[in-house]
Parts: sequence; C-alpha cells; structure tokens
Amino acid sequence: MFFKGNRRQHTNHECKVCSKSFPRYSSLWLHTKTQHAETAAPSYCVECDRTFPDDIRFKWHLTNTTKHTPKKKKRIPCPECDKVFSKNIYMKDHYNLIHLKKYKYRCDDCDKNYIRNADLIKHKRKIHEGIMPEKNKICNLCGRKFSTNKILENHMRTHTGERPYTCSHCPANFAQTAALTSHIRSIHSGVV
Repeated sequence: MFFKGNRRQHTNHECKVCSKSFPRYSSLWLHTKTQHAETAAPSYCVECDRTFPDDIRFKWHLTNTTKHTPKKKKRIPCPECDKVFSKNIYMKDHYNLIHLKKYKYRCDDCDKNYIRNADLIKHKRKIHEGIMPEKNKICNLCGRKFSTNKILENHMRTHTGERPYTCSHCPANFAQTAALTSHIRSIHSGVV
C-alpha cells in the first residue's frame, strides 16, 4: 500500500535549474541552496584564510571542521595512582609500564623500559645519539619554534595568560601541569 506522505521519499527529485536528479527531497534542497543560491557576498574564514562562495558553505565549514569544534577534554584516571590522562591508551600504557612492569622494549645503554619500539627509538636518538627532534611547530605570535604541538600549546599560554590548571587544595591557578605538581609538592606536601 502506498501512502501520500511517503511519496517525497521514494520518488526522484529533479533540480529545475540543472536537471540533476536526487533520490531524496533533502538532497535536492541542499543542492539548490549550495549550487544555485543567489549570494550577496562571499564569506571569509579568518582562522583558515579561506573564502567561501556563500553563507551556507561557510556555516558548514564552521560546524564540520575540526579546527572550529572544541575538543572535549577527557579525564581518565589511573586506578592505582593519582595520575590522570587525556586518552585511555595513555592510561593503559602508564598502568602497564609503571604498575604492572609490563614492557616489550628496553634500552641497552641505560636500562629504561618502553611499551612501544617507536618510543625506544626516540629515546635512543635524543639521549644517546644527541639528535634532537625537529622544531617545526611555530608560534604565530612570537615566531619561537617547538618540537610538539603540546609544547606549543603550553607556550601559547604565555601570550594569552590562560591558567587552566587549578590546585585542589587552594585557589592557585597554573598555566602548566608541571607548575601545579611542583606547587602541590612544595606547598601542600602534608595534605592528602
């Protein structure tokens, strides 16, 4: 039995401008809006340095580009200690290496242990061969170069003044986790 309400979903829809056909009305609507809409002026994304022919494509860019969608901060705690991680794999690596003493790779020169061979190779190059990682992450405000995005992100806080790490024992805020850890050890050493 065929219902009138389903007709829009089960028949082809043809664009009146270019004669292209679409299986769904929503596809035709989107096509018409993006391909044949009259635009007053192009839209420009300052962060990406890109121009878009219309507002629809610009809005799509803003909602679907990873640069414009905020990262959700995850907090995955280690079940054995106070350390907290941003990814489950980081927590598992820490847990296996530190608490279970499970590792596959060992440095022959200094007896350090690693979960991954890539980490062992990085260690050997930096510590034993003196080859520093390439500094190709550049601060767009002062021009300083860094080897990782994380270090660059931490550096950017010197420009913005952001202090996202708060002490759980007092109202002090810090730009880096290392500074927070040092503060807790030196000021709140007796607090549990």
